[in-house]
Amino acid sequence: MIGLEIPVELRYAIEALDNPVRMRIVEYLYDGHEATYTELLKMLGVRKGALTYHLKILTRAAVIYTLSRLDESFGDMHRAFYVMSPWGESVVDGLMSSFDLLLRPEEGDAAATPRVVAEARRE
Repeated sequence: MIGLEIPVELRYAIEALDNPVRMRIVEYLYDGHEATYTELLKMLGVRKGALTYHLKILTRAAVIYTLSRLDESFGDMHRAFYVMSPWGESVVDGLMSSFDLLLRPEEGDAAATPRVVAEARRE
């Protein structure tokens, strides 16, 4: 067993990013945009219930946050402005820099690149 224990906050953030709809939300907000519920609904083309679900996951993982106060039932989500949290930006930055290292391995260290892994899976 490996001695590494991933902090629960990081685990929640990574799990929150593990969905194409949530990734699109994060990609949009990461670029410095803020968006209302209605704007995200139009941009994503998903049902209201689906968007509410995805926003709950991202806000509970602290990847994004809202500029308005939400009640316990998330009842006023439709009037909120959503933005990336500093924590969410740090998580994305860390994942991107790790991925960048995989794409540019040191000389003779190509065995771990995503392309090599993908090719090995096909075999």
